[in-house]
Amino acid sequence: MLKKYWIYILFILITFCIFFFLSENKSTISSNDTFSVADTSSITKVFIADRKGNTISLDKKYNRWKVNNKFNVRKDAINVLLSTIHQIKIQQPVSLSAFDNVIKNLSTTGVKVEIYAGTEVLKIYTVGNETANHLGTYMLLDGSNEPFIMHIPSFNGY
Repeated sequence: MLKKYWIYILFILITFCIFFFLSENKSTISSNDTFSVADTSSITKVFIADRKGNTISLDKKYNRWKVNNKFNVRKDAINVLLSTIHQIKIQQPVSLSAFDNVIKNLSTTGVKVEIYAGTEVLKIYTVGNETANHLGTYMLLDGSNEPFIMHIPSFNGY
């Protein structure tokens, strides 16, 4: 019976392959690494502020990191922070059904993070809470109207 229909099956397979390879993949995400900083060695300051007025300034001077210009930063802690800034990727945009709640949570409980190289601002974004499945974090890039679910590839957590 297959001998009768092999031409039709072949035609369908060829049509599918042509459609698959020639279709333009248009994405709403311009770049997967919009939030990350490629060269973390150029970072000289990370400023973190929450909505309650608590602030932390991590400054790099003479290859040493200080918290609020008073205390030395543990090397492992700054390495984790810089590694996260380097590796963070967009997992997916926030769904339309969750959009309003995510924006509300980011504006009320989000933590603002500013990353500098000298006096130049590299990135500013707001970090929100974790997703329901605990595999991502809601974030909003400064100047953008669209929040994203962010993750670190090969890492399960938030």
